[in-house]
Amino acid sequence: MVIVFISLAIVLIALIIGVVIGNQARKGIQSELSKMSQTMAPVQQDMDELKRQSSVLSEKQSSIQQHIQESKSDVQHTIQIAKEIPGMYRELFSKNSDLKQSTYL
Repeated sequence: MVIVFISLAIVLIALIIGVVIGNQARKGIQSELSKMSQTMAPVQQDMDELKRQSSVLSEKQSSIQQHIQESKSDVQHTIQIAKEIPGMYRELFSKNSDLKQSTYL
């Protein structure tokens, strides 16, 4: 019977020691988690700022691409008109020469 009480006392002491060590570990883990949270807060703020800047840059890139496309279209239109100018002069001079020939006759 004495052996049973001694065994029971050893088990209870082991449980108490386990609870105390577990509680200390929990407190240590909580303090480390708190430190990590404090460390991660500025990093998260930096990440949010980077996301915001990335969004702004994407909008600006889209605006620049649209402006380039519009400029390209304007230049192509100008080139097309410039290509048509010699034909307009030919028509103008041919009409003028036809008028001159008809006035001489």
